[in-house]
Amino acid sequence: VGADGSNMPDDFLKAKTPVLEAVKIAPGTTKKCFFNQLIATTANALEFSKVGVDGGGFDPTTDVPTQAGVDACVCFADGTSIPLEILLDAKQMCEDIAIDVQWQKGDVALVCNYLMMHARRPWKGEAGTRQVVASLVEEPTCTSFGNPLVA
Repeated sequence: VGADGSNMPDDFLKAKTPVLEAVKIAPGTTKKCFFNQLIATTANALEFSKVGVDGGGFDPTTDVPTQAGVDACVCFADGTSIPLEILLDAKQMCEDIAIDVQWQKGDVALVCNYLMMHARRPWKGEAGTRQVVASLVEEPTCTSFGNPLVA
């Protein structure tokens, strides 16, 4: 998708993607969908905020990133800072309408990323017992502002 990366202190890799549209039309429909990584970026910003802090680690359900953490992860297309409050408001809106899947042994979820956002809650089971399998499909029609993202 035209991403570029650079090594950061503390074994972090910073990836920079091209400017991406926040709203797309779901293929085969006329429906608009919010299609980006804005909410996940808030979690990334939280991780950046905790780098080098005594004790390390963080709890994504209760901890809040710093503005500096946000600035290390995401910005508007013109390079200006996205206020932390905007990201936290967007994250809260998503939480307000979230539905948690009540998993049972053997369950499988198929998620269309065009029609719903998905997330993962912190794992509370025994260490090493969680299995997440993802299939990413190269999409020849994937574009941003009319420019193809896949060569």
